[in-house]
Amino acid sequence: MAKEKDPSETVDPIDRLVEALSRLAPQSQSGISVEQLETVLKSNAEATRKALKPENAQHPDVSAFNPEGERDHPRPRLRRKTFWAGTELHEDELSREEIELFNQVEHTVEARNGVWRAELKRTATDGTSELHVTFPCANTDDRMDLPSLKLMMRELLGGTKAVDAESLAQRVAQLEKQLAGA
Repeated sequence: MAKEKDPSETVDPIDRLVEALSRLAPQSQSGISVEQLETVLKSNAEATRKALKPENAQHPDVSAFNPEGERDHPRPRLRRKTFWAGTELHEDELSREEIELFNQVEHTVEARNGVWRAELKRTATDGTSELHVTFPCANTDDRMDLPSLKLMMRELLGGTKAVDAESLAQRVAQLEKQLAGA
């Protein structure tokens, strides 16, 4: 058996409040009119609704780090705490490719004769692993000569051939031959 709704429940709460207030206080020349009260209450209610629930509750969460949007194309999670030159990184400040590169590190790797290191360390407290990527960056000259984070990680993971322009051009030529033969 369906429960019948009370007709008062279908009326807008603001309208009910205006009606109740107008019954309690008859309009006088010195006070505000019912129409003015209704306008004030409705604008206040709308402002409260907007403050409590944003207009675009289902936004796609598009950012420079995830141009496809986090809602429809979420980025992977970092497998471990990750530090870049001593600063902890978080998923919301990394692109999908950067997260995937950090997650590919399975053991300590070095590049540039050991100057760049991606080192897995166990924490003393709970034994979980952390990734620490270190490289010279103490002064402006050190930082000016650094490539991008992606290029540094590719070189750490794949060696100098992974970022060398000549090696990459040869690889593209090989792939083009394979595509032409297929």
